[in-house]
Amino acid sequence: MSLIGRGIFVFILSGLLSCVYASDIARYSPSLNGATGLVKTPTAFILKQNEGTAGIWGELASNPEHTFYFVYGVRNWLEVGVISDLPEHTTPDFLFKINSQRQDRLFKGFPILAFGLYRSTSYLTASYKIMPLTLNLGSTLSRDRRPLFFGASLQITNRMLVQLDSDGTDFGIGLRGQMRPFQFSLTLDGKAGDALTDVTLNWGAGFHF
Repeated sequence: MSLIGRGIFVFILSGLLSCVYASDIARYSPSLNGATGLVKTPTAFILKQNEGTAGIWGELASNPEHTFYFVYGVRNWLEVGVISDLPEHTTPDFLFKINSQRQDRLFKGFPILAFGLYRSTSYLTASYKIMPLTLNLGSTLSRDRRPLFFGASLQITNRMLVQLDSDGTDFGIGLRGQMRPFQFSLTLDGKAGDALTDVTLNWGAGFHF
């Protein structure tokens, strides 16, 4: 089966499986960098206390890389985790996120603010939810990365979520669904410019507990 054919198959399968059970997908969807977020960038949402996600990201390519992640809600305002890329990097990266509102007492009408660390990059971000749309704007605190990132997610059904994000150079778009306790994802990321370059199709599989 060709790369495009495999991508279409995974896309359709993810959509069908996500229609089975409803879930609060936006609040605990892991990004490609492990932290709860959009496709490649984190949001201000975090996992609730004693809640966790774990799984794997993989590339639909001839020589794929795989990313393993585990994220856990230590408090209703703090999540921590580890992420590791194989086969290139066997030493895991640590990540954490602290936000301004306890996830069991969200204040409606106000943005949620968060500070965190992923891939050795610290960041500040704000998320605002206007059902069925969630908007996100953030800034990295690292000189070797573009300072601003932004994105949005759209709840197209109560079982399926579409996400997109960018930092001005890199972009990502993805489809999320869940068949409890399992999560399914299909994302496309690359570099934007006069022409799309370095485009990668990724699949994700994990579980939420």
